[in-house]
Amino acid sequence: MERVYESSNGNGPTSNGHMVTRHSPFKSFSKGSLRWLDVRVFYVRVSKCDTDDESTPTHLTLNHVPLNPDTLFEVNGVRTGIYSDCASTLLRRDRLDKQSEEATFVSTDSIRLTGSVKFEVLNKDALLLSGVLELCDSNGYTEESRGSGPAWCMNCESAITSGTGFLKAKQYHSPGSASPTVELYVAGSFSGSPIILTRTLQPSLRKKQTKGKLDSIPEYGATEDQKEVSPLQIPDYLSHKSEGEEHSYVYSGVDYINGEDGELSWFNAGVRVGVGIGLSICVGIGLGVVGFVSISADAAVKRYQFDIQVKNVSRLCHAKPIVTVNGMFPGPTIYAREGDRVLINVTNHAQYNMSIHWHGLKQLRNGWADGPAYITQCPIQSGRSYTYDFNVTGQRGTLWWHAHIFWLRATVYGAIVIMPKQGTPFPFPQPYRETNIILGEWWNNDVEEIVKQGNKLGLPPNTSDAHTINGKPGPLFPCSEKHTFAMEVEQGKTYLLRIINAALNDELFFAVAGHNMTVVEIDAVYTKPFTTQAILIAPGQTTNVLVQANQAPGRYFMAARPFMDAPLTVDNKTATAILQYKGVPNTVLPILPRLPFPNDTAFALSYNAKLRSLNSPLYPANVPLKVDRHLFYTIGLGINQCATCLNGTQLTASLNNITFVMPRIGLLQAHYFNIKGVFTTDFPDRPPKPFNYTGAPLTANLGTTLGTRLSKIAFNSTVELVLQDTNLLTVESHPFHLHGYNFFVVGTGIGNFNPAKDPAKYNLIDPPERNTVGVPTGGWTAIRFRADNPGVWFMHCHLELHTGWGLKTAFVVENGKGPNQSILPPPNDLPPC
Repeated sequence: MERVYESSNGNGPTSNGHMVTRHSPFKSFSKGSLRWLDVRVFYVRVSKCDTDDESTPTHLTLNHVPLNPDTLFEVNGVRTGIYSDCASTLLRRDRLDKQSEEATFVSTDSIRLTGSVKFEVLNKDALLLSGVLELCDSNGYTEESRGSGPAWCMNCESAITSGTGFLKAKQYHSPGSASPTVELYVAGSFSGSPIILTRTLQPSLRKKQTKGKLDSIPEYGATEDQKEVSPLQIPDYLSHKSEGEEHSYVYSGVDYINGEDGELSWFNAGVRVGVGIGLSICVGIGLGVVGFVSISADAAVKRYQFDIQVKNVSRLCHAKPIVTVNGMFPGPTIYAREGDRVLINVTNHAQYNMSIHWHGLKQLRNGWADGPAYITQCPIQSGRSYTYDFNVTGQRGTLWWHAHIFWLRATVYGAIVIMPKQGTPFPFPQPYRETNIILGEWWNNDVEEIVKQGNKLGLPPNTSDAHTINGKPGPLFPCSEKHTFAMEVEQGKTYLLRIINAALNDELFFAVAGHNMTVVEIDAVYTKPFTTQAILIAPGQTTNVLVQANQAPGRYFMAARPFMDAPLTVDNKTATAILQYKGVPNTVLPILPRLPFPNDTAFALSYNAKLRSLNSPLYPANVPLKVDRHLFYTIGLGINQCATCLNGTQLTASLNNITFVMPRIGLLQAHYFNIKGVFTTDFPDRPPKPFNYTGAPLTANLGTTLGTRLSKIAFNSTVELVLQDTNLLTVESHPFHLHGYNFFVVGTGIGNFNPAKDPAKYNLIDPPERNTVGVPTGGWTAIRFRADNPGVWFMHCHLELHTGWGLKTAFVVENGKGPNQSILPPPNDLPPC
C-alpha cells in the first residue's frame, strides 16, 4: 500500500504494470550506489507428478522475505524489508501435460532485490520448495561474508510430500518408487547483464514437510490475519548442499540478440507479458524450454490478472464470505504511466456475474473497456473471462476501479495510480513517500441479501455497520485492534496521500490529527494547492493531499466519518487509521482529529469553493466558453406502485421524473450494431413541468415514468448540464459521475437555479475539473464538457442506493466524420448476454 520514492538503477515502469519509480526526482541519487537483481521470470516445473485436473493446483504461492536489515526488496513496486510481513506473488499454472506427467507454473511479477532473500513456494499451506537468492563470488562464498564477486547463487531444497498435491498414488504408498523432479528457473538481469539461475531437485519422500509462511516481524495492523511469530531464523541449508540436490547453473553475460520488441515469450509455456528492463536475452534452459526476452527502452504495456474469488474475511467480530479480486480486500492497485496501454484479464470464479469499471479513465472511443454492466457490456458470467484493454491517454494521478453490478463494489474495489510521463515531475513539492487511503463501508451480513430484503420491503436496506480505511475499521470498533491500518512517517518528511472514497452511500470528512493537508489534485487533475484541516470527499471522488510530518513525534489518528445535512439515516460511525512517527512505541495512545460536525454545510460549501484547476501552460483548463446544447436535469425521489413489495409501494429515484430501466443487453452493443427496441433517444433536455424545486417538501403525486431513455449528443458539441436537487420527499446531496469524460464544474449554488442570473457568476477561468461532482443539498451544480468521445456513456448518482432506484441515464455521443472519431470495433472476447 505504501510506496517509497527511492532511486535505483534502471528506468521506467516495470513490465507487468506495477510502477517502480527509478532515478526518482524526489531524492538525490548517485548512479551505481545500488545494484539490483531484477527478476523477470520465476518458473517452476514439476515432473513425474500427479497431473489430475482436480488435484493439481491451479496456482502456487511464492513468498519472499529479506534476510538482512540492509537488503532492499520490492515486489511489483512495493518495498518491504526484514521487519515487514513477507511479500507474496502467485505462480500460475501454465501447462498441465498428462502424457509427460508435468505441471509448470510461472510468475512474471517484478521482483527486485539488492541482497539475500529467502523464498518459499507453497500449495496453499503445504510447502513445495524453499531457498535463498544471494550474492556470491566464483568460489561460492556469499558477498555478505566474503568478497564482492558479481555472481548470484540460488540454494534451495524441495519438500514435496503427500500434502503438496503432486504425489501420485504409487509414490505415496511405495516410497521406493521414482519421486517427482522439481526444476526451478529464475531469469532477469543484474547491473545491466542478463542472468539465469537454474536448480533441479530430487526430493526425498521420507523427508518431513515443513509448513507455514515465512517468519517475519509483523508491523502493527499490517496483515489480514496477524499471528505471533518468532524472529526470522536463518535456514540451515545456507551452509550446505540440500538432500537430493543436483546441479545449479548460473548464466551471466549472455550475448544480446534481436527479439520481438517489448515482449517476453516462454514458447513452451505459452506465457506472454510486456517487459521493460532494457536488454534482450535468448537462452535455452534445457528440456525444451526456450525463452526470448526483448526489451524496449520505455515499457508501454501493463498486464494484470484479476481473479474474482470468494474469501472469508472477519471484521467487527463477524466472519463472512466476500467477493474479492485475487483474494485481496481492498483489491490490488493498478500502476501505469501516462501513455501506457493496460490489459487486465478478469476471470470470474464467483457465483455472481461481474463487471469492473475503471472509474475516471476516459476510454477514448473504447467504451468496450468502460465496464458498467448492461451499459457498455454484458457481465462476465461465472467461469468466464474478459480482458479490459485500454490506453491511458492524457491522464495522470489517482483514480480507482470497482465492480459495476449489483452492490458488489462493497468489497470489489482498488486504486489506480497513473504516474506522469517519464521525466515529468509533479507540479508540487516532491513527496518522500506516498500511501493509498481508500475509504469504504462494511456490513456484517451479506450485502446482496441486505439489498434484496430492502427491495422486498420497497425501502432502503440497512446502513453499513462500519466505515473502513484500507479495508480496516480501526481500534474504535470491537475486535479491530489488528484490523487497523497504520503508516509510519519520519520527522520532517513530506508524504502524499492518495485518498479515494469507495463508500457506497456516504460522503465523508477526512482529517489527520494535528496535521494540515495541502490539496494538490482531485479526480486525477492537478489543482491550485490550498491548505485545510479536513477534506470532504464524495463517493467516487479522489483527492491527493500532501502531509508534512512536522509535529511532535507520536501517534495520530487519521479519521473519516459521514457528512449528511439532510434528515436521513446514515452510518455515523468514525473509521480510524494511525499515522505513527518512526521510533514511537505502540503503547502511546493516538490523538483524535477535530472533524467537522456531520451536518456542517458551511464547511462543505467553503471547502468545495476552494477547489480550482491548476490552469498552467502545461496543464491548461480548456473550459468550453460557447455552449451548443443546454441541459437541465432535476434530481428527485419518488414512490411507485410495487405489486411484489410487502406494502405495495417502493421508493424510487428519477432524473426529469424518469426512472431508468436497465436493459437486458449492453446499450453500447445495441447502438453499435443498430439493434432496435433496446433504448430510445428521447430523454428530455428539461423536466416535463417546472415547479419550485427546493420549496416545501412535496409528498403527493410522487410517481415517476419508467423507461430506458437516452440523450443523443452530436460529436464535438459543447454541453452545459445543470443538475438541480429537488424537495420531492426530501432534499439531499447527490454525487454524480459521468463515464467517458471529465467536466468542468463552472457553478454551484443553493436553491433553484436561475438561468437569467446564475451563469454570470460562473467560473470560466479555472473551475475544478472532475469526473464526479456533488450536487449540494437543496441546490444545483452546472458542468460543461466537450462531447469528443463517441460511444454510450453512463451518468448516474454514485450513491449505490439511488443508482439501484433508477437515478441514472446515458448519453449517446455520435461518431464524428474524421478517421479517429468513431467507436472502435468490439473485442472478440466481449462477454455474451
